[in-house]
Parts: sequence; C-alpha cells; structure tokens
Amino acid sequence: LYQITIGTGNVFFAGTNDKISVMLVGTLGSSEKVHIGNWLPLCKGQNYRMHMTTKSELGDLLLVKLFKETYLLVEDDWYCSYVNVETTNRLTYYFPCYSWITDSTPLEIIEGTARKRHEYKLPILEQHWVAEMQKRQEEYRWAVYASGVPKKIQYDKAKDLPRDAKIPLERPMGIFLAIEEAISLLGLGKKKHSPVQQYTYISPVKDYVMEHWHEDGCFAYQFLNGSNPILIKQCTEIPEKFPVTEQMVGQFLGSNTSLQQEV
Repeated sequence: LYQITIGTGNVFFAGTNDKISVMLVGTLGSSEKVHIGNWLPLCKGQNYRMHMTTKSELGDLLLVKLFKETYLLVEDDWYCSYVNVETTNRLTYYFPCYSWITDSTPLEIIEGTARKRHEYKLPILEQHWVAEMQKRQEEYRWAVYASGVPKKIQYDKAKDLPRDAKIPLERPMGIFLAIEEAISLLGLGKKKHSPVQQYTYISPVKDYVMEHWHEDGCFAYQFLNGSNPILIKQCTEIPEKFPVTEQMVGQFLGSNTSLQQEV
C-alpha cells in the first residue's frame, strides 16, 4: 500500500481538467497505471492524495510516470510540482517535477536523490538519463544568426520555446509590482514616505541578512538570487586595470577627498 501526494504548481493556469494517471516503478517491478480519480479539476497550488495498492512489492522506488488524457476536445496543460510517495513502513520517496505536461506523452520523474553520472547503475536509470540528455540537446540548440556574430538559440520567437523554458506570467507581473513598490518607497511616485518609514521598511531585511548570512538557506538564496557572497570582496586599493582614474572623477568628488580615499 502506497500513499501518493501529487502537487499542482502555484502558477497561472497550472490546473487541468484532463484525466491524470500515475504509475510507480521500483527495483522489483512496476505498478499498473492508476487513474488518480479526481472528479473535480486539479487546481492551482493544491495537493491531491490517493492510496495505491499493488499486486506485489515494488522494492526501492526509482521512477514515477505521469499520464495525461484529454478530457475535453482540446489539451488542457497541467503543471506538476512534485509527487511524494509514502510506503507502509513510513519511508517517503520524493519526486520533484516542476514541469508542464502538455500532451499525452508520459512524463518520467526520477527519485530526487542527487546522483553523479557514474551512479546511475540500474539500466532503467541509465535509460532515463540518456533520454533526458537527448531531449535537452534537441530542445536547446544553437543556430547561426549571421556570419561572424555570436550564435543564437534555435527559436525565433518566445512562443516557440519549450513550455518549461517560458517565464511564468506572474514573474514579470511580480517584477512590475516590485518596481512600482520601489518607486513608491523612494518617493518617486505619487505616494510619499518619510525617511523613517523608508528605513524601517529596508532595515528588517538588512538586519536579517546580517544575522543569518552564514546559514545555508540564506546563503544559498543570496548565491542564486542576489549578490553572490563568494564574489564580493573588499577593495583596499585601486586595481591596476580599474577603468576609472582620478582625472575622470576628481571634479565630482570634491577637494577634500580622492578616488583612493573613497575606495
């Protein structure tokens, strides 16, 4: 007996009305393809839980296969975040997905344990790795734009990109809202804030980073999304190849300082 949790992503239009089925693949065999039994649509940001009983033990779980069948006349894309499977002995397998299923082609999700290339010892894992690499090589290729200039990707328009390579709609919306809020906080828009209000808004973030920067979670966030702590170094003197000279900026610094002092 397996308890399966299927997560639908929290992005626009992530849910689907189509029929979704799941199959478990382990070291000792595979389950049957089981329809998850959702009479209602899978909705954005929600989880669906189900139980699956197999005829025999599957062993260690290696893959999850997801299937989508058209319910209405047109395909209804579905964005799956993850599939988690809990066994009767309370062992949980995690299958991160974060991919769109746009047609009836089955989607294979490998168990989430990080592996190096030589650690794909089982044939089914080796086949999955090879198929994944071939798919990426086909989808992400260089094309010649013009002779003598750097190459471009093979797609001419954003709509031609693979679905997983497209930026979700809410991301540019989020950027727009963040810019609008920043303009407001800086007093450049109609809504004005006092210097105290601006400082109290910024200060908690600064204080948090100063206190938690050495923790893995905060450090990884800064590494991937913000200023890379590994690359930030204090300059104690002007580098030899620094393209700014005292003559270039001296008139803007004032008579009581210099470029070296500012650095």
